[in-house]
Amino acid sequence: MRNIRNYWAPESKVDQIADVMTRNEFEIIKNALHFCDNDNFTVQSPKDFKFRSILENFNAVANKLTIDEHFSVDEQIIPTKTKKTSLRQYIPSKPKKWGFKMFLLTSSQGLIHNVEFYTGAREDNNARVGVAGPVVLRLVEILPENSNIKFFFDNWFSSVELIDELSLRGF
Repeated sequence: MRNIRNYWAPESKVDQIADVMTRNEFEIIKNALHFCDNDNFTVQSPKDFKFRSILENFNAVANKLTIDEHFSVDEQIIPTKTKKTSLRQYIPSKPKKWGFKMFLLTSSQGLIHNVEFYTGAREDNNARVGVAGPVVLRLVEILPENSNIKFFFDNWFSSVELIDELSLRGF
């Protein structure tokens, strides 16, 4: 739905949601829902402090999925209208131009095996593999080397050096 309130609207009501709780009850829960202890927040805390534990737990479960032979690495935008965060990105080529940027490792079955949230440019020891090559190498760390896995990614991730590095690792 385009708007949360539509789940309770008479013309678009979703019984599985609207029959369980009222819209006001949902709003109260949504406003009180936290996934981390704000008392642990410091000025030195990473930008993704509020949801890092969720991603770590998600990746822990996703990393246990059965390994496929074909994988894709790509970026995804989670649309948002908020202006209260420096994590919001503008990518003019995307259908939803403003949002949170994530990098995903997905199998040919459409399952997500690893996620990395973009929090800004970072120093990386693998700078020789291009601008986005280090992202690919971090995402594929969960896969067994020398397993003849094949990867698909667009030209933003591609470089001859990255292909050489993946080949050295047995992909």
